[in-house]
Amino acid sequence: MNFLKRAGKSIMARKGKTLILLIILSVIGSLVLSGFAIQHAAKSAGEEARKELGATVTLQVDRQKQMQERQGSGERGRPEQQAISLEEIESIAKLSKVKSVNYVSQTTATSSIVDPVTSEATGALDEKTAADIIQLFQRLAHESNRCVITVTHSAEVARAANHIIELKQQRFQMRTNLHPQTVSH
Repeated sequence: MNFLKRAGKSIMARKGKTLILLIILSVIGSLVLSGFAIQHAAKSAGEEARKELGATVTLQVDRQKQMQERQGSGERGRPEQQAISLEEIESIAKLSKVKSVNYVSQTTATSSIVDPVTSEATGALDEKTAADIIQLFQRLAHESNRCVITVTHSAEVARAANHIIELKQQRFQMRTNLHPQTVSH
């Protein structure tokens, strides 16, 4: 007897099992096909929504990949940043599908020469001594071409700074003081 004839007789002999297995196979197959259809519909809907509503695109350097490459080559230290040029930003902004561009640049500066000064509670000092300390810091910074970082609650001390970074409503705000004042006695 050939193979197909025997398979047919076996199926007929076990009609109940065959019917149940056929139904299970049909259900599983339809569920899998439904899943593919739903996935495709969701993807299409997402693309259509992005076309209608717009999308946000962020370009950034993959620092982890840079560090891994540097470690693999044996280099040490921080990798150099590859900034996007203003010409590239302007060309992106001129594209017809681009509504607006928000360019944010982050810079990190490090120094091999740092001379920290211990914290001094100038708030507990009289006004003349506090003013003398701030003037001393200003003079030393100017003479040695160094940066002095002061953390204070005093608005008068802050007015003596060239750059002021304030923490307001859980956000940092930076402003440049074009006319730093001398702290008065």
